[in-house]
Amino acid sequence: MPKLFSFIRKYCIKVDYSKYSLDELLEAKKSIDKVKYVENFNALMIEFSRRETEINARKSEAKSAITAKQVVLKTTCTAERILGLFLFGLIFGFPVGFSIVPDTLDGSDVFFLCY
Repeated sequence: MPKLFSFIRKYCIKVDYSKYSLDELLEAKKSIDKVKYVENFNALMIEFSRRETEINARKSEAKSAITAKQVVLKTTCTAERILGLFLFGLIFGFPVGFSIVPDTLDGSDVFFLCY
């Protein structure tokens, strides 16, 4: 009798996929044995076709979320950018350059070329 019960449970249980959430349906699709459980797989595919609008809505939400998170980098070389970099260097470079006294240079700040 136990073998008969396991056979019935293994091969004859029909699953009601209409009560599954979309995440549960996706998990069931990944884990179902298509050859062993043909009827359940067909029922699962029918449920997917019924929920096509819900699946498409979730896909469009995911695409819009990905698009919103993408950072657009602008790497243009305009005259304003070049002028801004020049002024930045001018404003912050002069105080550093004028704060160095030439008599105090001891050679530790000179770069050596090694061959």
